[in-house]
Amino acid sequence: MERINHLPQWREHFVTELNQAGMIRRFEAKVSEQQTGEIWLPTTISEPKKHNCYVLSPSTLILDYAVDELPKLPRVQQWLSRALLKLVATPLKWGKVDKLQVLNNHCLSTNMYPDAWEDADIKAIEQQALARAPEHALMFRSVNPTQSPQLSAALRKANWLPIVTRQVYVLSPGSKRGTDFTNDSRLAREPGWRYSRLETPAEFERAQRLYDLLYLDKYSEHNIQYTAQFMARMQQLGMMTFMGLYKHDELCAVSGFVVHDNVMTSPIFGLDTTWPQSEQLYRRMSWYTLDFAHRHQLSFNLSSGAPKYKRSRHAKPCLECSFVAVAHLPAHQRAVWKALSVLTQRFYAPMLEENQL
Repeated sequence: MERINHLPQWREHFVTELNQAGMIRRFEAKVSEQQTGEIWLPTTISEPKKHNCYVLSPSTLILDYAVDELPKLPRVQQWLSRALLKLVATPLKWGKVDKLQVLNNHCLSTNMYPDAWEDADIKAIEQQALARAPEHALMFRSVNPTQSPQLSAALRKANWLPIVTRQVYVLSPGSKRGTDFTNDSRLAREPGWRYSRLETPAEFERAQRLYDLLYLDKYSEHNIQYTAQFMARMQQLGMMTFMGLYKHDELCAVSGFVVHDNVMTSPIFGLDTTWPQSEQLYRRMSWYTLDFAHRHQLSFNLSSGAPKYKRSRHAKPCLECSFVAVAHLPAHQRAVWKALSVLTQRFYAPMLEENQL
């Protein structure tokens, strides 16, 4: 059974492609890279800009995206959270939190850290990054202790500040398939349905529309705004795999997934939200990626959202953090980052776990 690994293509093409215009809307950053020992890191350097993509901008994530997530909370927690968000808006601007260099930034909802990262030389990485942008805070996004226990511990030991961002679900190699997955398998094999790789410009235009319907129109306009051009180039260059779900030759759902060595994530997922829920588009499309991860024994980060579905397919919850290095910054900027770290660990993390978000 042939195993896919997109990482070599990311090393070869990422910087060139992401610096092209029209790949991601609302995305303004300088995209670069560094090599530290055996580890390759794509990097982004960005300046404060209103509504910049949240993979570049903590302000967008905290002040814009978070507001769209509040309806998931109980009423009292919604009110308290809304008040807290208003309270932190000015300090975030004052602390220049969007003057930022994000390391290992794949510009996806979930950045990946294959096993090689467990032995990363954090100090060497930090020194290289500071030589490139000494006035910017440094950040690693998407670090969780289930997939990267040694990296998480090394960042804490090196005095990087943890900022809790969300609760994600991880399907580990060897996890049970279970009854719900077996039922999904039967659903996926019903007559009239098929899975196929996307190839044509029209298919990628449709894929963008399906992604927009779910992630931008239904969830939040502050999600990452990928274009059909981005999706097509990722597939053409072997940087991602895009699979479509068809019913009688109509493309009705799509998944774009990435594998870096032993780690997998599916940052692009879309479906036609105008179809009735009885068609089970989410279950049918999700089954494909879960089955792929099982067959290839991958550590699959299913990201956040749909907690009941993911738990019932034996994915385990864990808190994800961004880690920031700020010791080189002025005192007032350090104070803002430290306050964010304390607030998210003491208040946001328990809220995520209590509500199983």
